[in-house]
Amino acid sequence: DYMKQYASIFYLLFYFQGFVAETKASPLPLGSWTDHGLDAAQRSAIRLAFQQGIDEQFIPGGSLMIIHKGEVILQEGFGVAALETREPFEANAPCRIASLTKPHTATTLAILAQEGKLSLSDPVSKYLPAFKELKVRGKDGAVKSITLAMCLSHTAGFASNNQLKAGEIILDFNGTLAEVVDELASHELFYEPATAYGYGRLGYMIVARVAEVVTGKSFETVMEELLFAAIGSTDSTFDYASMIDRIPSAYERTKEGLKLRAGDPIGTVINPGGALIAAPNDVARMLLLHRNQG
Repeated sequence: DYMKQYASIFYLLFYFQGFVAETKASPLPLGSWTDHGLDAAQRSAIRLAFQQGIDEQFIPGGSLMIIHKGEVILQEGFGVAALETREPFEANAPCRIASLTKPHTATTLAILAQEGKLSLSDPVSKYLPAFKELKVRGKDGAVKSITLAMCLSHTAGFASNNQLKAGEIILDFNGTLAEVVDELASHELFYEPATAYGYGRLGYMIVARVAEVVTGKSFETVMEELLFAAIGSTDSTFDYASMIDRIPSAYERTKEGLKLRAGDPIGTVINPGGALIAAPNDVARMLLLHRNQG
């Protein structure tokens, strides 16, 4: 069943490979709410629901963009970006988008596949020889080769995020992507590849490292050149320090209300599965890239 749930994701990625992402940036097309067959009462209901979440302290603020038939018909900011300063939440504020980083990384890999630099069905060991001798915990004998597609679909056998948090595997996330991935290759898998599902960041770190190997560039540069520059993203980056003054504060819900969350990264290594910062306009461009078939 878990494979069925993710079949649509990989259909999208393989479908995308047949198209070219080299387009000049242009403004996102705008449309009229009413011209798209919607009425003022529907728009008011959406705004009211968002504001209710703020009034009930579910969130301090946020932004909303609705695109219908390729046109932006609603884009607004609600509430505040920081409870301490009461600064308004801008409609296009860059935010930490967490696991929405994953489709950006997967799209970058699909572009590399389109260019013939790799195939998503390739074994990881083709590019990272340290992964040739993997073992499964508690089992003897050879292990089926893990592929880039397995890494992207969380079925390669690596520890899930929950297993990482529980300390079932200890990795040093301080260092370069190459160093962390090399260390990961020395650990046993948690299950036979392609037999179970474990949601996590480790597979995405591996495919990002493969991207570095086939291009000779850092993954940040690869994504910037192949994806962001091509679609006109201007506020997408892994460089948190460069955006810190523009990013809304992060909070967590407690019994006492919303409390500021530190949000410190796990180590210094890049996290291609969860650490991207992007503005709504940029995320929209990435999604429209797929909607418009590349």
